[in-house]
Amino acid sequence: MSKQTSLFLKIFLPLLAVVAAVHICIFHALGRRSEQPSKISEKTIPNADLSKLPVPEKNPAPASTPAEAGPVFRTPELPYYDFSGLKRLPADLQKLSRPGKSGIIVDLSTRKVLWAKNPASPVPIASLTKLMTALLLMEDISSGRLEMSTKLPVTAAATEVERSCVLGMKRGEFYTVEELTAAMMINSHNDAAAQIAACVAGNVRDFVARMNTRAKELGLSSAAFNSPNGLPQGKKRQNSLCSVTDITRLSEYLMRYPQLLKFCQMRSKKLHTGKVVYSHNNLLRRRPVKGLFGFKTGYTNRAGFCLSFGVTRKGRRIIGCVAGFPSARDRDEFCRRLIEWAYSTQR
Repeated sequence: MSKQTSLFLKIFLPLLAVVAAVHICIFHALGRRSEQPSKISEKTIPNADLSKLPVPEKNPAPASTPAEAGPVFRTPELPYYDFSGLKRLPADLQKLSRPGKSGIIVDLSTRKVLWAKNPASPVPIASLTKLMTALLLMEDISSGRLEMSTKLPVTAAATEVERSCVLGMKRGEFYTVEELTAAMMINSHNDAAAQIAACVAGNVRDFVARMNTRAKELGLSSAAFNSPNGLPQGKKRQNSLCSVTDITRLSEYLMRYPQLLKFCQMRSKKLHTGKVVYSHNNLLRRRPVKGLFGFKTGYTNRAGFCLSFGVTRKGRRIIGCVAGFPSARDRDEFCRRLIEWAYSTQR
């Protein structure tokens, strides 16, 4: 072996061995580092409890859904009424029906319509409008947003209602939800309905929008509400419109709320102010109809005299509505006779 080769082996081989060892250590260290979790993730969720992390929704709500939207009520649709077995009224009762624009009476045990006149035609409904106001109020109470004992400060919406069947509320006063409901349903006070609307939705305009939205959700296709109380609106004095069939279905939804129906059966109620509100329903006050449990009277010049009613006798429940009678006397006499005729018919 030459001196040059011997020198190479003595000097460079140990150097190459050191370099190789260093590279091996570096590659080994890099490999171990790649197997360890990121320190960033450790700082983001220290000691993370995976059971508390949010779980993605299977069907997330669309991004366009407003965050401030109120509760969505998914009330099951009521079965539609069966018009296949309509009966002809006796001659004397048929004569009494002629002055009215429309009417319907239904046996709820079978859902059969016993008699109807123009049942699908939208007609002015006057204070029957308050039935939808009452429904929205009851739904808010059921959702926990309000209670019957809740005291509400009188708003401008109540004090600015035209002086037609009003409590005469003043700013600075308070009325409970129960008192307002009683005034609206027993005596049909218009400012009470406006006060409820303003307190439920923030203002009357938004409440009326809710009324029409809710009507569509419930399948009341003929309904077109323009106020919470039924007073004519605008220069043309337009009424809220609805068919007697849809008013009857709306009344049927209200049957789910016994706390509301109790007001429909009251002849009077005294408020904390000392004022007594009296019922306009002559089927309750004068010559009372046996088993009457609801619902509401209505009148404007254009709507005529209207009435939504419900009666229970021996477990058989009958419900109906009439609209457009020229006088309360004509309306009431026809409804009394119509109810008795309905109970005399076979199921």
